Amino acid sequence: MKINLLNIYLTALLVFIYSLFYLVPWAFVTGVIDIANVGLLLLLIGLSVSLFTSRRFTFLKNPFTVLIFLYLIFISIHVGLAAIHYDQAVIHGIIAVRWQFIYLSFFLFLFLLKDEAHIIGYLNLISVIAILLLLLSVIQYSGFPIFHHDKSEWESLRSGIRRVFIPGTPLIHLALIWKICCWVIDRKKSRPMISIQVLLLFTGMMFHQSRGPIIGILFTALVVFLSTRSYKKLMAGIIVGMISGSILMVATQQNLFMNAYSSTIHEVSEGSGTWGARLEQMKIDFEEFRKHPVIGSGLIAIRVSEYGTTMVQKAEMNERTRLADLGYTHWIKLYGSAGAIWIVFFLYLLWSHSITAFRKSEGRARLLSLFVLAYTAFISLTGITLEHFLIEIRIILVCLVTAILIPQGDKFRTSRQAAQLSFILLEKSPRHQWEPGNPL
Repeated sequence: MKINLLNIYLTALLVFIYSLFYLVPWAFVTGVIDIANVGLLLLLIGLSVSLFTSRRFTFLKNPFTVLIFLYLIFISIHVGLAAIHYDQAVIHGIIAVRWQFIYLSFFLFLFLLKDEAHIIGYLNLISVIAILLLLLSVIQYSGFPIFHHDKSEWESLRSGIRRVFIPGTPLIHLALIWKICCWVIDRKKSRPMISIQVLLLFTGMMFHQSRGPIIGILFTALVVFLSTRSYKKLMAGIIVGMISGSILMVATQQNLFMNAYSSTIHEVSEGSGTWGARLEQMKIDFEEFRKHPVIGSGLIAIRVSEYGTTMVQKAEMNERTRLADLGYTHWIKLYGSAGAIWIVFFLYLLWSHSITAFRKSEGRARLLSLFVLAYTAFISLTGITLEHFLIEIRIILVCLVTAILIPQGDKFRTSRQAAQLSFILLEKSPRHQWEPGNPL
């Protein structure tokens, strides 16, 4: 796999955004340092350089560019709303919303991911990183401390066993979806290696026991198999899932696959466990939406550490501004009806453009279009509980996938315009004009 300077830069950007995967003790210390800020700085520097050196400005002519610019304007408005509604200094609002500027990575990826081979190479590199993180997590789980994070020592139990801590789980989700697409589309000798990678990533995700992503990945795999009409591979995928489940059953003495479904259904119906907490949070979200139904009140721009004078006030505001564990309800809490329209339109464009590109493309372009379609299916379903559009480590992947789609759609539009132009020229050509006694 060829690694160039651009891939090194883009990989460094991801690594810093993910706080160096907590491999060093000083990467993230609450209230002291968050090394992810270096990632944001790298993004701004790279984008500034790209604006002066890139020649790919034609790719900016797409509806996602408009939506992201609208969102950044939206964020600026919310800084002002936080000052009006909560009497917060503007500078604190800017600091609080700084992570939303990760949406600028969409333009960076548009400028730097130059062709299909480069995109595929970068996705393969992310997959390697994801597998390495899984292996390190197994070592951590075995009792050898590697990661420096509170949750790395967290004794959280699910299905009777301790949950494994895996930093960078969004990368693992993306890598697994990418490898599933490669496994379905690819017909080369590399398929056995891809099969092993799919098995490793899926087993690791099952071991992590995040029920929403497990259900989301299975739904995504179904979309991939049905879209490509790969019914034989669907059966093979079921066999891979059974092998993965058997490995985990032997290791943990638990059926983690069935427990993911049964425990989710039980908690949702009973309002217990993590879903009980989510239901309580949903009540807060809907109450905030009821108070500010049009555009929100500026909660996204609240800096809780600087808000209020008592711990009670800070705790109350922390509940109102919470971004974790829910996706869509947090979004409408923050942005109201205007935000709901934005995200529905964004997802609609992803679905429609990826489906069109997949149907009309071939070769590498078909593989990349399928990947975008699959990841769109994943974020659409898991957006119920995952913050794909609110948390920086997920936002950057949404921007990456969206940027991958643009050249594929542009290529299709260009070829269609060329065909239309050829047809017009053919119609106007004198030798194709019919005259009496002059057969065509």
